[in-house]
Amino acid sequence: MNDNYFAAIVVGKGLMAVSAARYLAEKLDRVALIGPGEPADFASHDGVFSSHYDSGRITRVLDPQLVWAQLALNSIEAYANIEARSGIQFYYPSGCLTAGPAGDSRMGDTIAVGRTLNRKFAVVTGEEMRQMYPALQFPLEFTGIDERHPAGHVDPRAFVAASLAVGQQDGLTYVDAIVDAVTPGRPVTVTTRDGQTFTADTVIVAAGAYCNPMLPEKLHFTMAPRTVVMARVSGAEAERVATIPSLIGRVAPGSTELDGFYSVPVMLYPDGQRYFKIGGSMADLVDTTSFEEVNHWFRTGGSEREAAALREVLNNIIVDFQPDGYE
Repeated sequence: MNDNYFAAIVVGKGLMAVSAARYLAEKLDRVALIGPGEPADFASHDGVFSSHYDSGRITRVLDPQLVWAQLALNSIEAYANIEARSGIQFYYPSGCLTAGPAGDSRMGDTIAVGRTLNRKFAVVTGEEMRQMYPALQFPLEFTGIDERHPAGHVDPRAFVAASLAVGQQDGLTYVDAIVDAVTPGRPVTVTTRDGQTFTADTVIVAAGAYCNPMLPEKLHFTMAPRTVVMARVSGAEAERVATIPSLIGRVAPGSTELDGFYSVPVMLYPDGQRYFKIGGSMADLVDTTSFEEVNHWFRTGGSEREAAALREVLNNIIVDFQPDGYE
């Protein structure tokens, strides 16, 4: 048998790719995952990047769109088995609070979806949010949707490691390489940058923003560079803000530059520091189709204007916030 032939190959090593490979390995013999690991140094890296190089992402069921809520519920229900089989924890059920003006249609849609799926949640006033979470100071005219278990946050790096470990238990082959080309045929041919060639009956390309360079027929999509801010906290301040759940702000209090924001509870990062993460979406940010622009964004740390707006929101929503510094 040709060692480089597989029933299925998944290209990529992000959250979607490792999930697809894990599920395929449950059902098929000879499944491979081909994708590179995390770069040691972003500034000098000349390969591909991924947005999962992080330790904090929101996970929750409630969403304005029913399909996304149902998909999230299906995903969350798989967490316990992946953690148990891999021995790697990546899921933290810290809850999620969505806040916004009472008249915002997305708030009403989220409540309706929650009721359709028979989820447990509470709709609370601005004053009640301040009582429940004393470290927060959303405007009193805001409404909150407080979703407890199973909402919370995940460590995406740990999720990738756990999913890969479970897949390998089921026979998954992992190849640490960058794919340069996927050539249709019977079988499909996959060529890597370091000169390896693989074939498969089926190939799933799950390489996010980097799909098009390897595909003969290009997908029509734009890429949306986003900047996040990591507020480094320690000691008593870390303990105080650790009581804050995952947050979704349908508007960004005090900022005219952001359409909204999200934040992830305090997490321990690989550098041994604890960070409170916030991200959002600039109202006037222009998406791109240029891979050169995306790579430049990864290498240089994003938009300082967006970072400044996010720092402003942090200071507006957290009572007397005193971080040690920002990344």
